[in-house]
Amino acid sequence: ETCDDWINNGNMFMAADRTAASNFVQGDTYWEVPLRTNATLHQFGLSYRICSDLDGMYQNQGFGSTGLTVYVSPITALRVVYRVLESSSGFVAGPGQKLVVSCVTGCNTTSEVHLAEDCTTGAVTSLGPNVTLPAKLYQEPGYQENEWIAELDTSTLQPGATFELCIDLDGVAGDELELGGSTFEAYISPVTALKFRAVQQLAGETLVVACDSCTQDTALYLASGDCTVRGGGVTTAPAVLAPTSTPGLWDAVLDASALTLGAEYRLCSDLDGLNNAYRPLGDTGLTVYVSGVVGLAGKFGGIARPGGTLELKITCTTVHSCGANAEAFLGTSCFDVGDLDPDAAPKSARMSAAAPLGPVAGYPLERVVP
Repeated sequence: ETCDDWINNGNMFMAADRTAASNFVQGDTYWEVPLRTNATLHQFGLSYRICSDLDGMYQNQGFGSTGLTVYVSPITALRVVYRVLESSSGFVAGPGQKLVVSCVTGCNTTSEVHLAEDCTTGAVTSLGPNVTLPAKLYQEPGYQENEWIAELDTSTLQPGATFELCIDLDGVAGDELELGGSTFEAYISPVTALKFRAVQQLAGETLVVACDSCTQDTALYLASGDCTVRGGGVTTAPAVLAPTSTPGLWDAVLDASALTLGAEYRLCSDLDGLNNAYRPLGDTGLTVYVSGVVGLAGKFGGIARPGGTLELKITCTTVHSCGANAEAFLGTSCFDVGDLDPDAAPKSARMSAAAPLGPVAGYPLERVVP
């Protein structure tokens, strides 16, 4: 909280109002100082001064204030709740967008969070461009003990941009703790929906995407790893975007021939293209499955009735694309229940039991689903 200028040997031990001193570490164009806070000793939700002793162990100079402060945030992780069974499952500009924050300590039902370009602009009392109103944190069954949820109206946030999560542990009504940044950001996806969420393992595959903000410069690609790091996993080349006859709908043509059958890939976007640095890369929250199935064999698959049985014949892309251990099921949507947040799938979701695929004599590309 204050800098002890009478200590002039570079030694500072951890206490309730300070961290232990640490040496500067030189980087390429800057210096780093690794400092460690303590969840028991230190007060989260407050700003601490940065103090320095430039000659360290030598006793000619003492500690002094740099004039800079650091906000100690309790947030250790941030993710969004993707509603996989709805037409749009990304974190988009609109009401009812949910964030899940993990707190090491301090979060409670009076704590409030909001998204903004800059958390140092002070308390937010009205909705404005590129800032949300504060939302109180709450907890729900099925989440971890240290996970808290906030529901935000992001209607005024710019698609294709990232915004920092700001937190005030005792809310705007409290006066003991401060508003500060968390260092975590949320990406507002410009892509709001996908018509189909599957491609074949082929070149020239087309995804139909809903994106009001997209242009032909927009970069969309599939990635197995983190969207924010190009080359951090298997990725496709950026798709070629072409407008359709429906405003806001685009055909995104990409080469999926090198992707893995049966795997899911993130749909990543860069609104102004990879060659422009103004808008960042981001995760749309949408995933695309690489399917080994071309379609149903025959004119019609049949009518499924509750409690009844149904046999379907499917056509596979190649003789190897429907493996010996492959299974299929019918559902209102295709998803892995174990991958979902507790409130990500609506209660209306329905699915049949999974059944193994069987061979069809004389038709090597066909399989039967009993």
